[in-house]
Amino acid sequence: MNAFGRNYHIVISNGQMTQNNAAGETWDAAGGLPDPKVSITLNGTLVGSSSTQQDTLTPEWNEYLTTVIPGGSTFRIDVLDEDLTVDDPMFACVASPTLGADTIRAYLNSCASAAGTPAGPGSSVFFWFEPQ
Repeated sequence: MNAFGRNYHIVISNGQMTQNNAAGETWDAAGGLPDPKVSITLNGTLVGSSSTQQDTLTPEWNEYLTTVIPGGSTFRIDVLDEDLTVDDPMFACVASPTLGADTIRAYLNSCASAAGTPAGPGSSVFFWFEPQ
């Protein structure tokens, strides 16, 4: 069963990143700012990723992915620092155990980093769902 029987745009709006990772180091080896991008996973399957915002602490994506969201889905956002060889995880959030109607209906949702993540506390990404 699809949540409310329709497709949704998952809109990735903007974010705020910490200048240094939890270890106190800069995100890039040369001392640069992070190059954040967002990946969206629904029920363990990658739905898509945002573009990469180069060298910024305040990324502005304003991009969307379109997908059917089945009722009871698990939704995950991963925020990564894109690098030349391997992207570094910054933080992730999971709507767990299931994605409910309150989350779908909320105008603006946020995903914030916490202690114990590579970013440490202080980073966040904002997103919402638009029924189509």
